Amino acid sequence: FGSEAFRYEDGLEKVIEGVNRATGSSIPFQTPPRNVSTFRDVSISKASLDRIARFYANDFARFGYDVEVPPIKGVSYSG
Repeated sequence: FGSEAFRYEDGLEKVIEGVNRATGSSIPFQTPPRNVSTFRDVSISKASLDRIARFYANDFARFGYDVEVPPIKGVSYSG
């Protein structure tokens, strides 16, 4: 059997569309937001970012993600 990978940032709608395609069904997608996080500032070290990049290198390449992290609101980076 084949498989299909879905990107988290594309949302669950894409997963349901994939299930519908694979099964020939038409499952509706309606789900209320749950466990919504509150915004808070975070700090992450360069060493941690490098470790994440190495661990997920194959995934980054597969999905065409940049290894360099773009500026993100509320996130600061330390050496």
